[in-house]
Amino acid sequence: MSVSPLYYKTGLIFFLIVFLAFISCDNTGEPIVPEPGDVKMVEHYASDDTLAVERGIDAVPESDGIYLAWYSLRDPNISHYNIYRKKESGTFFQHIKSIDLETATAGRDTTYIDGNVEAGLELNTYYYYFVTATNSEGKKSAAQDTLRYMLIHKPELDRPDGETCDIDSLPTLFWNFVEIPDLYILRIENSFDQVHFIGIFQSNYDNNYQTLDLSSISDLPAFIPGVYKWRIDSIGPDEDHSGAESNWKVFIII
Repeated sequence: MSVSPLYYKTGLIFFLIVFLAFISCDNTGEPIVPEPGDVKMVEHYASDDTLAVERGIDAVPESDGIYLAWYSLRDPNISHYNIYRKKESGTFFQHIKSIDLETATAGRDTTYIDGNVEAGLELNTYYYYFVTATNSEGKKSAAQDTLRYMLIHKPELDRPDGETCDIDSLPTLFWNFVEIPDLYILRIENSFDQVHFIGIFQSNYDNNYQTLDLSSISDLPAFIPGVYKWRIDSIGPDEDHSGAESNWKVFIII
């Protein structure tokens, strides 16, 4: 039995009506939220340690912690950044922190200090990190751009530690290296956290207890009366991915 062309046309029209009705019912009018982009972490280079503002994955002076930073995706749909870490001897990455963008303060939505307050990170051990993003629909970006960092022993500063020094008689700095690095960085800032001097020096391998006479530094800028803080940063064996930063000490110029 033959079927007329009208039958096919009628069936096609019916199918189109049902399909359009399905689309109309399924469409809520809300825009589709795209997948979040991949998060790129901020790399650290040894030369960054001599900048006024240090950048990228690095040691921190306040604790035996590792500072992490990543670039904002500038996507209004992002709700969280998720931080993952793996120890060099470990097999899997573990989620250690989520940054909620609704509650994070400005400047802290793309940075984190991994300090593991209870046990502390192990020294002379590489830790690997990556960051992902999660949007308002729960979609998560892929994992990539992994960085590593290894903390070494922090230099232990001795003095000056609050001493008052005459402007014509600059102090000698005293500190101790648990592990003597090839190179170290002296960093001096004023009371406004502005850099006064940053210099790289060769270590004295004769003794773990080391000194540096500020008067011997030819390119040291002149001091004016005020409060200054200083610290020593060790440059690790892998310059861009290892190191340590001492706690700050203070001296006063009158």
